[in-house]
Amino acid sequence: MPDVDPRAALPDALRGIEALRLTSCDLDDATWTVRLGYALDDAVAFTETIELPAPADPSAVDHAALDGVLRLLHLAAGTSYFKAAAPPVVRVETGPLTGWERAVAEHCYDQGMREFAHRAGLGVPVAVAIDAPDGATPALPADRAPARSLIPVGGGKDSALCTSILSEADLFAVNAPGASQRVADAAGRPLLAARRTIDPTLRTLNDQGALNGHVPVTAITSAISLAVAVLHGYGDVVMGIERSASEPTRVEDGVPINHQHAKSWSFEQVLGDAAAVATGGAVRWFSLLRPFSELAIARALVSDAAQMGAFLSCNRAFTLWRETEQSRTQTWCLECPKCLFTFLCFAPFLSVADATATFGGNPLADPARTDEVAALWSRDGKPFECVGEVLESAVALATIAERSDWAALPVVAATASEATALVAANDASMAELLTPAGPDRIPGTYRARTFARLAPEPS
Repeated sequence: MPDVDPRAALPDALRGIEALRLTSCDLDDATWTVRLGYALDDAVAFTETIELPAPADPSAVDHAALDGVLRLLHLAAGTSYFKAAAPPVVRVETGPLTGWERAVAEHCYDQGMREFAHRAGLGVPVAVAIDAPDGATPALPADRAPARSLIPVGGGKDSALCTSILSEADLFAVNAPGASQRVADAAGRPLLAARRTIDPTLRTLNDQGALNGHVPVTAITSAISLAVAVLHGYGDVVMGIERSASEPTRVEDGVPINHQHAKSWSFEQVLGDAAAVATGGAVRWFSLLRPFSELAIARALVSDAAQMGAFLSCNRAFTLWRETEQSRTQTWCLECPKCLFTFLCFAPFLSVADATATFGGNPLADPARTDEVAALWSRDGKPFECVGEVLESAVALATIAERSDWAALPVVAATASEATALVAANDASMAELLTPAGPDRIPGTYRARTFARLAPEPS
């Protein structure tokens, strides 16, 4: 624990809170609206709503499966309210937890909240007890034949590539931003949408000094996607998550802290298993891109001109509760770490002119971005953003430093020697990073197409 616990300075209503209570999880099947109830002790109550797209045939909905995935959603979405006071207990009052559900909860409130805890000054890991009776833990169901697939589209390069690979898949977004719609339009497909509304009381508490910070949002949007899959008869929820999401953002006193934990391989296994059990094997949740690097994804996407003009991987464009120029216009800021990394990982596969046209500018031409680009391969820890592996950034920079059209740009010239030295010290290479590696859960029906696109055999 830190010397001074920041919870001591919380507003009176939040001081000394002992538990986040998960009080209710209700579905109105007339409007297909989910209401999730939470409370911090008896001091503050919250109700979150999720408006799901109505099914074409309500009589065909498997309500047992829907109830199962809504329980996962209730667990994951509670992190937004937990962080206001960071109490030592999460108390589930809606019934016993299976072992699969408990594993999801433990991941969400421990590893998924470590960045929040670290940046709030709470230290990591923060001890959080999941207080719920143990329920029966069913066995994992057997795998089954392929079914219709649904791709959650955030608007970034990864979901754009999944959309490009799986031309038969339908598309879905939560609080669909303009970039998600652009990806759908570029694919010539409609976009299913759900709306998540966080209880506005939380914003009031934040304005009064409640603790605030990052939550495992991918766990939340994934659970909403599972609910939509059950409602609409999809058998596969296909995520676009790459292997770099498993690399810790930094390590503090031997404890890994990962901004992208809800995208990590360890969480994919936990939520994938929990989803299979919750739906009786009717829905699979997995990443199509798990064994591939960000560089391999960039190389694969450049062949789809329509998606290259549609996707947007800029965190300032997806802010919550505050408007930015980028969120209003859905354009690149070219200043945030995610923009800088995305530009850098596409650079080896584009000319300077093509990269500048795609992104609406060139941050590597701006000397003011030098330190921020170098921070992408800092051994002291990457930025707390969705950026790739340390060595990916260094390899990308070292690669373009050998090309005349890129080498003279101020940021490239200033950082080339440092990046090249790191690459050499780790015996890293572009060829190695473009080679698929590591475990995955990609079903056979998708595997050949995915590997053909991302790891083509040399001609």
